[in-house]
Amino acid sequence: MKKWDEDSRTYDPKELKIEEDKRFIRAKKEMIQIHVQYFIFVLVEFIAAFSIYRFYPDTYVFGFPFWFVTGVMISILFWLFTVSFLIHGITDCSLSAREKGNYDERN
Repeated sequence: MKKWDEDSRTYDPKELKIEEDKRFIRAKKEMIQIHVQYFIFVLVEFIAAFSIYRFYPDTYVFGFPFWFVTGVMISILFWLFTVSFLIHGITDCSLSAREKGNYDERN
């Protein structure tokens, strides 16, 4: 493999050694966790709203339908869970590709 200038943009991509960036392994796991969490949120929201409307169609809380109030409460709970995950579950990694480190697990 021939040596190439790192600052130059004229190179053949086929000559580069293809290796997955270790920083993206953890980021991919976090992305999957957030998508699964959102899917669960939507599923719980629909099940709660339709089942509550089916069994309590004429129940109101502060003038709002009970299914709507329950949906708002579920949204707030999932929002708190998401904020907690963002604070404690997502780790920062160096943006410099030259730094070595274990990005698979949190330190």
